[in-house]
Parts: sequence; C-alpha cells; structure tokens
Amino acid sequence: MDLTPVGRQCSLMAHFSLQVTQGKFSNAGIEAVFENGEAARKEAISICAALARDIIVDMPLDSEWRMEVADEAGKPVFKFRIVAETV
Repeated sequence: MDLTPVGRQCSLMAHFSLQVTQGKFSNAGIEAVFENGEAARKEAISICAALARDIIVDMPLDSEWRMEVADEAGKPVFKFRIVAETV
C-alpha cells in the first residue's frame, strides 16, 4: 500500500511524521509537509481508513493498533487507536 502523503512542499509549511507505533504495519511511517496540523490529521485519517480492513482482519483479542502524528520536534499531536477488547 502506498503511504505517500498528499501534502505540498513549501517553506512556510510544517513538518510532521505519521508513524504506526503499535500493531500491524508498526514499521510503517512517513515524514511529510502539510499546511498545518489539521491537514496532517486529515491525512492520517485517510491512511487509517485505507488500512482499517487489513488491521481488523488479523487483530487478536485484547490488542491495540496505534498511529501517531508528531510535529517537527517529535511531540505527538494526534493519536489514532483501534482496540479489540474482551468485555
């Protein structure tokens, strides 16, 4: 699956990293330039939606999948989680 962002290059734009930090695809990540944090969040949502079916199919009970969006300094600004819990 291509994880190439749709962000545009510009010197006034912010740098973000999108990284799957836990679960399937945990080695996948991209560095990208976006107009702002909201644009980075929308791209992460798009990527999560594209991966959701593949994540859910193989997800064991009581596990978690996580994607993190971090700013230039590496500080997390958004986290997306899919959790499979036994209740």
